Amino acid sequence: MRAGEREREGYRERERGGGYYRGRSRSPVGYRRGGGGGREYERGRRSPDRFGRDDRERSPHRVGGEDSGQPLSFKHFMARQPDNVRPKEAEVMYKAYLIKQLGNSKSVWFKEHCETEEMRSKYDPVRIEEALKAREAEAKSSAGEFLGMSPSDAGDETMVGEDQTLEHSRAAWVPARASKDFNLLYKLLTKLDEEKNIQKNPVFGDIGTADEAEALAEDAKNGMLDKLLQYAWKVHGLDYYGAKELGFNEFKVRKDGTYTRRGPKPDDLGGAEQELEGAGKFFKDLELKWDTRVFEGDQAFKLVGKERLEKEIAQYTETQVQCIDGNKFMCKLCTKLFKGSDFTRKHISNKHSEILEQIRGKILQDIYEENFLSDETFTEHEKEYKELQASLDAGQTFASPGLEAVRQPPRPHQRRAYFDLDQPKQESRSVLDYGDI
Repeated sequence: MRAGEREREGYRERERGGGYYRGRSRSPVGYRRGGGGGREYERGRRSPDRFGRDDRERSPHRVGGEDSGQPLSFKHFMARQPDNVRPKEAEVMYKAYLIKQLGNSKSVWFKEHCETEEMRSKYDPVRIEEALKAREAEAKSSAGEFLGMSPSDAGDETMVGEDQTLEHSRAAWVPARASKDFNLLYKLLTKLDEEKNIQKNPVFGDIGTADEAEALAEDAKNGMLDKLLQYAWKVHGLDYYGAKELGFNEFKVRKDGTYTRRGPKPDDLGGAEQELEGAGKFFKDLELKWDTRVFEGDQAFKLVGKERLEKEIAQYTETQVQCIDGNKFMCKLCTKLFKGSDFTRKHISNKHSEILEQIRGKILQDIYEENFLSDETFTEHEKEYKELQASLDAGQTFASPGLEAVRQPPRPHQRRAYFDLDQPKQESRSVLDYGDI
C-alpha cells in the first residue's frame, strides 16, 4: 500500500473510532457528521469535547453566586474549599455560609424545609385557606347539633375531671364577676359567629343586641353563662376560662377535648369577694386577651393574604396597560389595541391567565415565607444554630465559612508525551532476518 493511501485509510479508521485527525479542526458546535458524508445540524446538542463527553456528562452551569445575588449550591461552594475537608466539616461550613448569605438561621431553615407537609399545613396560604373553609363547615354543623339539644343537655353541669374546674371557681360565681364574663363572652361569640358565617346563635334566643344582653337580670345572665361556655367550646373550639383557642389545624380536638368550667354553684358565697380580689390579675389578663381577640379578629385570615394578593395582581395588570394617542389602550403582553382600559384588563385576565398564575404563585410563595418568619413561637432553628456555633467554637480546623476560602493549589499538570501516528515505525532490533525483507 502506498504512503498516501495508508494515510487516508488510517484517517478513516480514526474517524470511525471517534478521534480527530491531527491538524484538522473539529466540527462546529451544534453540528455532527451524517451518514451520507454531509453535516446535519442537531438543535440543542453540542458535539463531544476533547475528552469525548457530551452535554449530559458535562458539569451544569453554576447556580447562584455573588453576581446573581443567590447563594451558591453545595457543589459549587465546596469547589472553593480546600481538598482535605471532611464530610462533617463540609456540612457545618455550608450551613454557616448560608446563614451568612441569607441573614439569619430562620431563613435558612425555611429554604431547607419549605417543601415539607408540616410546614405547608401551618404557613402555606393555600393550605390555610382550605383549612379555614373546612373549619367553617364543621362549626356550622356543630351549631346545628347544638340547636337540637335540649335545655338540660346544653346546660349540663356534670364534671368529667378536676382539671376542668376553674381554679378561681368561687370567685367566678360572684354576681359582678359573672356579669362581666357574660357580657364579654356575648361579644366574643358574636364575633366568632360572624367569622364562620353562622347566622343564628341557638343560645342567644331572642336576645339580638348587646344592650339587650346587658339589660338581662343577674340571675338570667348567671344561668346563660354556662351555656355560652359550652357553645364556645363545642362550636368554636374556644376555652374561655382556659384562655385558649384551638388553631385551624387542631379544630377537631374540640369534639373529644375538655374545657374549663366554673363548677357547681356554691351554696354559700361567703368570702368569695376576698377570693375575687386575690384573683384580680387572672381575670384582668383574661379580659385583656378576649378584648384583643374581639378587636383584632382571627389572625388566621391574615395568613391567607387575600387582600395583598388581589392588590399586587391588580397592580401588575395595570402595568401591562399602555395608553396610546389618548383613546387607545395596548396590551404590552401581546400588543393588541382596545378602545378602553377596562377591555384591556379584561383581555389580560382572560387571554394571559397563565402569566397571571405565575405572578400569583410568586406572591403566594412570598406570603408563605413571611408567615413563617413572623411566627415568633417557632424556635427549632435557634437550637440548630446553637449546635452549629458550638461545633465552630470547639476548636475544629474548619475553613472560613465565607467565599474567601481559597482552594489548595492544584498539582502541576503533567503533559503527555506526543506520539505521531504517521511517523515511520522505529526499529529496535539491530540484526535483520529474512522476515524483514
